[in-house]
Amino acid sequence: MIALFALFFAIGTAACVFFGAWNIATWFMVADTFTRTVGNAIRLVFSRKILDLVKAFFSNSLLFIRLSRESAIRGAIISAFLISYVGVILINHLMAEIVPKIGPEDPIAVFLYAPFLPSYFFEVVPVGAIGALENLYGFADNLFMAVIIFGEVWFAYRRFVLKESPLKTTFADVSAIILTVAWLLFRLVGESVSLLQYNVPPSIGSYWFLAYGISQVLKLFTLDLAYLAYAMWSLSGLLLALFMTSIPLNSKLWHIFTGPLVVLANVPRGQELKKIEPLSPTGAFSVKQMVEIDGCLTCGICADNCEVYSETTNPGTVYVGILKNFRSIMRRRHGPIAKILRQEEPTSTELKLFSRGVYYCTLCARCREVCPIGIDTRSLGRAIRELLVSEGHYPANFNMMKDAVASTHNVLGLPNSERAMWVEYLPNPDETLTKKTRAEVAYFVGCMSSFSPTVQDVPVAVAQLLQHAGVDFAILGENEWCCGYPLVWAGMRKEAEELRKSNIERITELGVKTAVFSCPSCYHSWKTEYDIDIEILHHSQYILRLIREGKIHLKPLDATVTYHDPCDLGRNSGVYEAPRDVIRSIPGLSFTEMRFNREKALCCGGGGDVEVVDENFPGTIAKQLISLAKETGAGTVVTACQQCKRTMLKALSKEAPERSPQKVVDLAELVLKSVEG
Repeated sequence: MIALFALFFAIGTAACVFFGAWNIATWFMVADTFTRTVGNAIRLVFSRKILDLVKAFFSNSLLFIRLSRESAIRGAIISAFLISYVGVILINHLMAEIVPKIGPEDPIAVFLYAPFLPSYFFEVVPVGAIGALENLYGFADNLFMAVIIFGEVWFAYRRFVLKESPLKTTFADVSAIILTVAWLLFRLVGESVSLLQYNVPPSIGSYWFLAYGISQVLKLFTLDLAYLAYAMWSLSGLLLALFMTSIPLNSKLWHIFTGPLVVLANVPRGQELKKIEPLSPTGAFSVKQMVEIDGCLTCGICADNCEVYSETTNPGTVYVGILKNFRSIMRRRHGPIAKILRQEEPTSTELKLFSRGVYYCTLCARCREVCPIGIDTRSLGRAIRELLVSEGHYPANFNMMKDAVASTHNVLGLPNSERAMWVEYLPNPDETLTKKTRAEVAYFVGCMSSFSPTVQDVPVAVAQLLQHAGVDFAILGENEWCCGYPLVWAGMRKEAEELRKSNIERITELGVKTAVFSCPSCYHSWKTEYDIDIEILHHSQYILRLIREGKIHLKPLDATVTYHDPCDLGRNSGVYEAPRDVIRSIPGLSFTEMRFNREKALCCGGGGDVEVVDENFPGTIAKQLISLAKETGAGTVVTACQQCKRTMLKALSKEAPERSPQKVVDLAELVLKSVEG
C-alpha cells in the first residue's frame, strides 16, 4: 500500500501536470502558432546553439548573472535559493535510487517516495552501515534546507517589511512564500522525529544538523514518536501537494517553469536586427511572447530602471505591473480557475484603465536590458497595443494621428507638399533635390525633421554635409510618406502597410544604392519592417564613412561634449559606436560619457507615441536626462535623433537660463560646425 505522503504527492503532481497543460494550451490558443513554435524549438535544440542554451540556462536560470549586475546581494541570495531547492530535490532522488526501497521498485514509485526519503532512510539503512556517502547526504540535505529557509525569510522581509516591490501584496504572494517552504519545514520536523525514532547516535545525527538540533528540543517532551512521525510526514506530503497544484495556478509560482523557458527562448537574439514577424491572422502574440508574459519574476528590477515609473509611481506604467495586469486579463478569459468558477471577463472600464498604463510606456526597452531573464518588453508592448487596438481600448488621440497620416501622409497633419520647405534654409538651396529621377543616395528626412521648426536644423546640417562631401543624393519631398513607425508602435500596424509600399516604390524608382536616415525611428522601421534590397544607414554611420574616406575635412573645436544614445538607434538598433567615433574624429573636442550610456542610457521621453497621449509628459521625462547630462560638466549634449533634441530643448526651456548652460545639438550639426570651422 502506498504511503499517505506519497499519495498526496502523486495527486499534487497530477494536478500540476493537468493545470500546467491547460496553461500551455492557452498559449497556443491565444497565439495559434503551434507548428512554427515546435519547428523552431527543434531546430534550435539540434543546432550549434545548444551550447548557448546550456550556458544561458545556468547563467540566468540558476546563477542569475543578469540580476547580479543590478544587485549583487539579490542575485547571490536568489541563486543560492534556487540551487539549494534543485539540490535538495536531486540528492533525495539520487539517494532514493541507491538505498533499498520500502515501496514498489518501479520508477514512478521511487519518484513519489524520493522527497520523503528521510522518513524511511534509517529504516532501510542500519546505523552500522552508514558511511561517508550517507553522512554527506544528510549534511547536504540539511544545508540546502537551511539556505532555502534563509531565502524565504529574506523574501518575506523584503515583501512585507521593506515593501520594496512596486506591486501590492496579494494572497498569491503570501501563499507562494508559505507553500514554497511549508512542506520543507514539516519535512524537517519529520526528519528530527525520525532521528529519535531510530535512535540515531549523535556521531551520525549531527550531520543532519538542523534536524538534530530540533530533535534535541523534542527529547525534552514525552511524545508518541511513531504517531508524530506519521503526522509530520503526512502533513509534509499534503503541503507539497498543495504547492505542486499551486504552481500553474499562481503566477508567482508558475514562473518556476516559464522563467527558464524565457531565458532559453531569448538566446537566439543577437545584435543583428531582425525583421518584425508579419501580423498573425488569428492573434497578435507569438508563443514566445505568451511564455514571456507568464515568465515575469515580478522582481521589480524594471521599475528600478524605469523613468516613467519614477515619475508616475503607477505600477500600471511599468512592465512588472503591465504584465501582471495582462496575465490577470488572460487568466480571466482563458485560465482554468476562471473556466471552472465561471468568472466574469474583464470589463470595458478595467481594460481602459489597463490601456492607459500601457500607453504611458515610452517603449525605450531599458527594462529589457536589465530584466534578469531577458524578457523582450518592447515587442510585448507592441503586441499588447495591437490587441488593445483590435478591441477598441486605446487613447482617442490615436485616431487623430491615424487620420492625419492617412490624409496627409505625415503625423502632424500638415500639407505634405510642404515637407521639403526646410531646403530653403540651406545656404545654397538646391531645388533639384526633390526633382531628381536617379541618385546614388536617398536622404529620408522623416516627419518631425521636415515640419518642426525646432529641429529643422538637423536636415539642413545633414544636407550641407552631403553637399560638402560631393554626394549624389536626393530627397523625396512630398513623395516621402511617414515611415509608419508611429502607427506600428501605437498598435496599428495594418494601417502602416500602404505607407511602406509607397516609400519602397519611390526609393526603388530613384535607383538608389543607399538610404540615409537622420531619424532613428525611421531607420529602425526600414531595417526591421521594409522589404527592400538596399543599404540602410543612419546618418551617424554615413557621416563616419565620409570622414574615413576623406570626403569630409574636420577642423578643431574647443568644447566639451557628452553624447546621449537615442533609444531607437542604440538599444533598439544596436548602433553605439558610430556616433562616438564621429565625435572622437573631431580635433580638439573633449568627450565625456554620461553615467548611464549605451544599453543603460536614459530615454528622452519622446518615444512610444507618449506625446500623443500626454503632450507634456515627455518633457517631464527629459528632465531626468538633462540632470544626468549636467553631471558630466559638458557644455553641449550631442544626440543623433531629432526627437531627443526636441524633447531635451523643451525641458531646458522651462529652466532658468543660469541653471541651463547646456546646448543640445544633433551629431550632424556638431560635424558641420567642425567642417565650417
